[in-house]
Amino acid sequence: MGEELVVDEMISRMSEETAPKEPEIIVAARRGDLGRVRQLVEDGADLNAPTATGETALTAALTAGHDAVVRLLRSVGARGAGPALARAAERDDLDEVARLLATGEPVDAAAVDRSGRRFIPLHRAAFRGHSRIVRALLDAGASHSARVGGGPPPWDRSALHLAAAAGHLEVIELLLDAGADATALDLDAYGNRRTAAELARSAGHETLASTLERVAGPGPPAPEPDGPASSLEGTIGRYASRRGLYLDEGVQTPALVLLHAEVDEVAKALQHLEGARTWWRDVYGETAELTRRSFAVLRLAGHRWTLVSSLVAAGPHVEEHDAVRLGLALDTPALRTAASSDGETGASYAYFHGEACLERMVWRQGHELDYESHLQDLTADNIADPRTRADVFLAELDAWAPHHLGPLGRPGEDLRLDLGLEPDDVERLDFVAVW
Repeated sequence: MGEELVVDEMISRMSEETAPKEPEIIVAARRGDLGRVRQLVEDGADLNAPTATGETALTAALTAGHDAVVRLLRSVGARGAGPALARAAERDDLDEVARLLATGEPVDAAAVDRSGRRFIPLHRAAFRGHSRIVRALLDAGASHSARVGGGPPPWDRSALHLAAAAGHLEVIELLLDAGADATALDLDAYGNRRTAAELARSAGHETLASTLERVAGPGPPAPEPDGPASSLEGTIGRYASRRGLYLDEGVQTPALVLLHAEVDEVAKALQHLEGARTWWRDVYGETAELTRRSFAVLRLAGHRWTLVSSLVAAGPHVEEHDAVRLGLALDTPALRTAASSDGETGASYAYFHGEACLERMVWRQGHELDYESHLQDLTADNIADPRTRADVFLAELDAWAPHHLGPLGRPGEDLRLDLGLEPDDVERLDFVAVW
């Protein structure tokens, strides 16, 4: 057996030894062992002891369909923690939702996902766009104002916020009819607070945003400008409100790394990690000779993430390991996004904190979707449109990946450092090159 296999086996064995064991009553309830469950109840077992994901003996029995065990546990006061009903709501299983509610499962039974966020079944159905499940849960008395809470990263969103970000009009209409507040603000991982309309617009759902704004009514008046209007009023801030994944047929930039840090911090870290001799500061519009590894480090006006892009069309692009190295050096979240040359047949993203990848998606037209997440209780089978998922995810991070930056150049060529952007689009642009 090779050394790597030995190490893998040791790690696997250690993981099994250190993994928290499930309470025996949950194990017995899941396999439908009525006699053992009855004995454990008589012996004083904790009826509501949860697993790490919030599952209890009652929800284990409900999920497995062991009605006799369910009746016994309910008769002695056992409570559920929501995963059974939430899972049925998420997979659009109306019959199972009805069955669980008929057995007495609380309509707002809460559960906790792998990232520590507390949610109720309505949240899962709203995010997925399962309008018939949303209607059934609301008819059963589900709380339209309940929030997804917890973390990290911290979140505070209602079902309306989730449906707006995902672009589900019919669900939004159901929630509004039930009395959901269109003016309520969410809270994302970086302290941003937005209405459902703002979330919808940031994800590109302009019609939904307009609908929500009409319901919410006029907001507070905009502050008066301090000075005279600019002669460039038509171009000022044209990308300031854009969030999500931007792809088109004119894709110039195959890959980007985004970091939640200032431009000078990112450029300094990049220079150190690459051993670069050249670092030009604040050089938008100037001309530079490209080397094999030449980078733009920039921040767009109105944005909080700094972008790193290779300026060399045929050279090496920024990769996931670049995102990890920079994120570790700066102790900040890092996001790497990529797109196919035509912007239509492939896209990917990977979100890191330290060396841990919290969410990754790789999509190529005609291939099976590759997706994993430690932030959402989702699988590749749950994702109908990969581009929409990527768009929503970046919008939730308050990030924008504009894969239309360009033109790019070749080593030895002179390139104007503007990436096709107007002066008012750019807060700052630095140039880093390895000779």
